[in-house]
Amino acid sequence: MRRLIDMKATIGFDFDMTLVDTSNSLIATLGEIFPDKNIMQDDNFSFQLNGLPLDQILLHFCHKENLHRFRKEFMTAYENIGIRESRLLSGSIPALEIVRQYGFEPVIISAKSKKNLTKLIRHFDLPIKKVHADKHGIEKTKAMIAEKTILYIGDQESDVSAAHAVPIEALRITGNSEVTETHAEWQIDNMSLFPHWFKAWVGISTSK
Repeated sequence: MRRLIDMKATIGFDFDMTLVDTSNSLIATLGEIFPDKNIMQDDNFSFQLNGLPLDQILLHFCHKENLHRFRKEFMTAYENIGIRESRLLSGSIPALEIVRQYGFEPVIISAKSKKNLTKLIRHFDLPIKKVHADKHGIEKTKAMIAEKTILYIGDQESDVSAAHAVPIEALRITGNSEVTETHAEWQIDNMSLFPHWFKAWVGISTSK
C-alpha cells in the first residue's frame, strides 16, 4: 500500500561531523584555553567529544567550579579558531539541496551553540532556513517533533536514540569511526553518498 508522506515534514540533520568537520576546531580551541593540558589529537578522541554539550566537554579538562569561566573563554576563542579550522564535508550542500528538490525542508538540529552554529552556516553558505541550536538528547527529540521531522541524519549513536524517541527512522554517517554496531535503520560512510541513498529512501517510503 502506498504511504503518503506529509510534504510539510522536514528532514533533520546534525551539524558537527555530519555536515561540517569541526574536529580540528574543537581540539584547537581546547588547546588554546587549556595550554597546560595534554589535548589529545587522535581521531578517536575527537569523535568521542564531538556532539556532546559544551559543558560536558569542558568538564573533561576543568573542575565544575571553573566551568563558567572556561565556557566564556571557549566561546570567545571559538569565534575565530572554530571557523578557521572547520571544513565542509564533501556532499553536504548537495545533500541539503536534494532534500529540498524532493519537496521537503531540511532542518539542522544540533548541540552546537546558536552563535557559533549561525556563524558556521553563514561561513559555508549552507542552503538552510530552519535551525535548532543547543539541542542534545531529549531536546533534539522535542525539536524533531516540533518540526515534523520524519528522518534524522547524524554521526553519533545518541543521534539515533534521539530520532527513535520521536519515533522516526535514523541514518547514521559512519565516517572514519569504523562503527560496528548501530541501532540506526540505515548507515552510509559519508554525505557524498546521501543524494543517491535519499532518492532510494523516498522510493521505499512512498511504496509502503
